[in-house]
Amino acid sequence: MGTNKYLKLACIGIFIGLTGCASLHSNIKYDLDDVKESTNKQLKEVILDIRAFEDVRKSVPENAILFSESYDDFYLKVGEAEYCVNKENIYSLNKMDVPSQISVIISKHLDKKGLFKSVTASNKVIQPAVNEDDSSDMYSEDTDKVKPQKVEVQEKIPADYYLSGKLRKFYGQHEYVQGSKGAALVFGAIGSLGAMSIEKPLMVEIEFVDLAVYRNDGQLLAEIGSLYEKFEEQETGANRCENIYYRVNEKLRHVVDKLADKIETAMTNKISG
Repeated sequence: MGTNKYLKLACIGIFIGLTGCASLHSNIKYDLDDVKESTNKQLKEVILDIRAFEDVRKSVPENAILFSESYDDFYLKVGEAEYCVNKENIYSLNKMDVPSQISVIISKHLDKKGLFKSVTASNKVIQPAVNEDDSSDMYSEDTDKVKPQKVEVQEKIPADYYLSGKLRKFYGQHEYVQGSKGAALVFGAIGSLGAMSIEKPLMVEIEFVDLAVYRNDGQLLAEIGSLYEKFEEQETGANRCENIYYRVNEKLRHVVDKLADKIETAMTNKISG
């Protein structure tokens, strides 16, 4: 039975009261409350801009499934196992594309760290709109009510330096437990109760390449190079595919922590050297 048929079945019987016909969309964000403030004072007068990375993910063959528009391709089949993956069309319901969303969360992370005077995303300060729901990374609503996330953008402000790079991988997969596929696309669906205690492989890969900091006139300040992280864990098997989006966001936080350290070291050495 195809995934679309499962979705239709999930909209009748007991699922009506729990979910209704649901449509999923996800934002790239994570909790910033425990970001540690930097004690480095040497960059306190600097305004840094985070440019949206050039998206080169389609040049990597294993990323192809992310860009399939078919909802049946939520699942990557490897041998007898099937995995939920973080499909691009779920992110695309957001007003900003994936590289732009990543640039925004990097700017917010670095700004919270307090390393710079301020940090912008493409020379803009991004703030949540009044009607934005920040309570979850992924949520579902009745199909006729789903709207892209709205953001308010303040006036452009000039930066002293900017970070640029390329996004090569932003990929996550989590094996789902047999029998839960029909409910996997429905936020809040009960799924297979037997799946709750079965641990299955979870893998996330994030890679930034050609990272560099430039002066605002386009002159190179410092090359940072590449940053690649692969996370492999055993976790309770997926019975709802939105879980992989949460996990990718969580791992992105760790990657941005490392990126922040690289930026701090590179810029401090160049500016104070």
